[in-house]
Amino acid sequence: MIKITLKDGSVKELAAPQSIADFTKDLSMGLYRNACCALVDGKVADLCDLLDHDCAVEILTFEDEQGQRAFNHTASHILAQAVQHLFPGAKLAIGPAIEDGFYYDFDVPSPFTPEDLEKLEAEMAAIAKQDLPIERFSLPVEEAKKLMADQPYKLELIEEHAGKGEAIAFRRQGDFTDLCAGPHLMSTGPVKAVKLTSCTGAYWRGSEKNKMLSRIYGCAFPKRSMLEEHLARLEEARRRDHNKLGRELEYFTTVDVIGQGLPVLLPKGARVVQLMQRWVEDTEQQRGYLLTKTPLMAKRELYKISGHWDHYLDGMFVLGDPHDETKECFALRPMTCPFQYQVFLNRARSYRDLPMRLGETSTLFRNEDSGEMHGLIRVRQFTISEGHIILRPDQLEEEFRHCLELAKYCLETVGLLEDCTFRFSQWDPNNTEKYIGTPEQWDEAQGIMGKILDHLGIKYTIGIDEAAFYGPKLDIQYKNVFGKEDTLVTIQIDQLLAEQFDMSYIDQNGQKVRPYIIHRTSLGCYERTLAYLIEKYAGALPTWLSPTQVALLPIADRHLDYVNEIKKALEARGVRVTVDDRNEKINKKIRDSQMEKIPYMLVIGDRDVENGTVSVRSRCASAILFPKIEKILILGNRTGIIRAEVMNMKLIDRGVYLRKLIGVIGTPDIKVVTGVRRSGKSKLLEAFKGYVEANIADANIVHINFNLTKYEQFKDYHVLNNYIESSYIDGKQNFVLIDEVQMCPGFELAINNLHAQERFDIYITGSNAFLLSSDLATLFTGRTFEVKVFPFSFSEFCEYYTLTDRYAAFSRYLREGGMAGSYLYQDPEAKYDYIADVFDTLIVRDIRQKYKIRNPILMNRIVDFLMDNISNLTSARNIADALTGNKDKINHKTVGNYMQYLCNAFAFYRVRRYDIQGKKYLASSDKLYLSDHTFRYAKLGTKNLDYGRVLENIVAIELLRRGYEVYVGVLYKKEIDFVAIKRNEKLYIQVSDNISDAKTFEREVSPLLQIKDAYPKMVLSRIRDEAYQYEGIQIVDIADWLAEQPSTSQK
Repeated sequence: MIKITLKDGSVKELAAPQSIADFTKDLSMGLYRNACCALVDGKVADLCDLLDHDCAVEILTFEDEQGQRAFNHTASHILAQAVQHLFPGAKLAIGPAIEDGFYYDFDVPSPFTPEDLEKLEAEMAAIAKQDLPIERFSLPVEEAKKLMADQPYKLELIEEHAGKGEAIAFRRQGDFTDLCAGPHLMSTGPVKAVKLTSCTGAYWRGSEKNKMLSRIYGCAFPKRSMLEEHLARLEEARRRDHNKLGRELEYFTTVDVIGQGLPVLLPKGARVVQLMQRWVEDTEQQRGYLLTKTPLMAKRELYKISGHWDHYLDGMFVLGDPHDETKECFALRPMTCPFQYQVFLNRARSYRDLPMRLGETSTLFRNEDSGEMHGLIRVRQFTISEGHIILRPDQLEEEFRHCLELAKYCLETVGLLEDCTFRFSQWDPNNTEKYIGTPEQWDEAQGIMGKILDHLGIKYTIGIDEAAFYGPKLDIQYKNVFGKEDTLVTIQIDQLLAEQFDMSYIDQNGQKVRPYIIHRTSLGCYERTLAYLIEKYAGALPTWLSPTQVALLPIADRHLDYVNEIKKALEARGVRVTVDDRNEKINKKIRDSQMEKIPYMLVIGDRDVENGTVSVRSRCASAILFPKIEKILILGNRTGIIRAEVMNMKLIDRGVYLRKLIGVIGTPDIKVVTGVRRSGKSKLLEAFKGYVEANIADANIVHINFNLTKYEQFKDYHVLNNYIESSYIDGKQNFVLIDEVQMCPGFELAINNLHAQERFDIYITGSNAFLLSSDLATLFTGRTFEVKVFPFSFSEFCEYYTLTDRYAAFSRYLREGGMAGSYLYQDPEAKYDYIADVFDTLIVRDIRQKYKIRNPILMNRIVDFLMDNISNLTSARNIADALTGNKDKINHKTVGNYMQYLCNAFAFYRVRRYDIQGKKYLASSDKLYLSDHTFRYAKLGTKNLDYGRVLENIVAIELLRRGYEVYVGVLYKKEIDFVAIKRNEKLYIQVSDNISDAKTFEREVSPLLQIKDAYPKMVLSRIRDEAYQYEGIQIVDIADWLAEQPSTSQK
């Protein structure tokens, strides 16, 4: 029997050899249909290969890197076949798969035109549709030459291979044969969608001495929807490309006479880099780092000691003849480490001096290959937040963890961490000439680092032959908008250079001991970071990093004196301000400031000068009126939020939710507070803490709020768990309250461990996208009790503003909604700016991060569609059809997934249909309602607003808030807006903005009159009067109903 071990560890037995394709078919037809190739004992294999011995097998699909390469390799052959069909005289060169697709090089009389590419796409589609089998065969060298006699480039490749004594491998599909070792798909059929993206010139073999060929680039996918998403990403990437956008916004430029890879930072770029440098230096100082400043160059003797001269000479800029030992020779530094070691070596050191944390804003020089240069991402001179920690062996893990925490804090603060990956870079024992040290020393260093990474719970890939020449490292990787990956931050463990430099300290026993060294960066290369920030934010950097935060825009010259007063006041508060005093119309000034991505614009006219006011515009919104200039306080903080504070936030007792938490004190459940962002979850936890402190005398409360930097150290779940365990007090009621728990990776492991001890009463809140109702049973081993928090209800709104006139208050609530954070802002547009920011920056960002959204443009279009169709019956297929353009078809399954993500994040609530007569739920179209109706105003504006839909939205959320299950009722062909069910209680509700018209009134009550059961029925409308009854149907003012359960009178 042949034993086949699968990826999950299970073993299948074969009685006789079998092809991988047939083996896969026996496993699963679904897997067979999606299979592209396989890994057999770690090596890539074709699906037609035989399984004839015991081995480990993993079937690879398009979702796997090697599977995708096999798919793209097949697509490149389909392209070559199409070229031979349409351009019979073309000579074929090579056509490999590349990271995001494929290319093929052709020798043709004239380059391919865009029209040619369209024709080739159509021909490729025809070839794929034929589902031609792909046959593998081999020929001896001479027969191979005969077969490729009319293909000179193939003959050259065959000739090179001839000396190996092996047969030449070919692939045949229909009338096309190509020289190829594979792997490939089994047939052309799976290649459902192709796009030929460009045609460029490329020298044969990459040498300018050879002939220029025509290279066609393309991408291919098994589904049309995947191609659409890919093309949308490419378009977005081109829009965000820092090499284009950074120049347009005047962050940097390059000059030929200065040289390639030597960008000039213009004032904007220099300011952003300065802001980051100062912040990082201050942050490092707070964490115990000592600042150094060391030379930019040194004699070759220093680099010989460090090993750079022998292992990095080609990457250095040398001043003098590196091979003439009789003359002094210098080199610009490629790294800071040998310079900072001199600080340690300045005098004898004791174990008490360690760890010694050294930090420096270092300018480094590396002689990169010209082909590697790209904008600010890869340059020859750069500045970096470099540092070295010299420490005792017993301090290694703790200091490594501190380095990682610092790097993650810096990356999270600038907004890049969510897109980073981690790579454990190791040496290659088969390439020892590249490294210093013995195999034993490398095994020891890598073993130590591997244990640390595993203990810290870091999810990483392994990169062989990616280590520094003196030690292994953890590389924090980041991809630019085109998918090219580079290292952003690195943390390295080194035990070899201390020996090279004869570094030692005196331990507690009086013995000389070699220290360990950690090489690390906090944020990485500032130029590269700036490039990634431009791409991440499409040039609209967070306010705290924007080179100009506020543009003052006087309408006329007579306003300049007042403008200059404002400028001085803002600059006194540290705000970066510019004045646009050009003789231009105000609309042009506003437009230009928005194009420059300036976060805020203060427009000043005659009325502003007279009243001491200004009109504020954001780069993405309209005017905001502030009453008095002396009340404006612009705050640019590292969350990227800018706000005008004109009043203090008032806190109210949200008794409904608080009573729920109080009611489960002492129960064994894990209490989880969920809800849309900024709905008051954190304040609820604070109120609960206050209740416990005031009412439970023997309470011991461990309260951790991950929004506050003082709890940064607990973002390692081991540290979090240990801290809480150490805070336990025997004989007391021990409460654990954790806010924004998802900011601690692996938090569920700590929570499950604490819960299993049965010593703590646990209450947690978290981000809407990372602590979903549907995830609770999966995350936690114990039973959970969920408290769903909604934005402010109408009753809470009235309480907050102390409003007693319900009808007037409701008109205001209709405009302002329940997002309490917006109540700080007095002007409606300012409120909507805040609300839009909550939705875009917090909700949608969380969704993109959790679900790795590949088509954010489609996500935004779906959001806009849903908002514009609140209270309408809809489905994923309907939305897909509505959003599909003339050329691009949108997949309804993708739309359905995105809709579910929005509901998971509590941005929308889905209401299903209920057949009242048949008493069953219907699977057809649903309605979606916003968690707060003002999200619609903030995103789409208030023009053409149907208030009936808004009222429906308010009622739907209020019913959910009151604990009802909510459905859309269907009775015969008529619709009941809501059927609300709670245990044995049921309500039938119609909602209308105005029922004063007889026809409207009849339309609303008619469906209710046809319901024969005895459950309450009501119409909610803006009647501005006492409730009354009509044939058993309650007619109630919506404000009265929202405020309390009203009594009724007969009319």
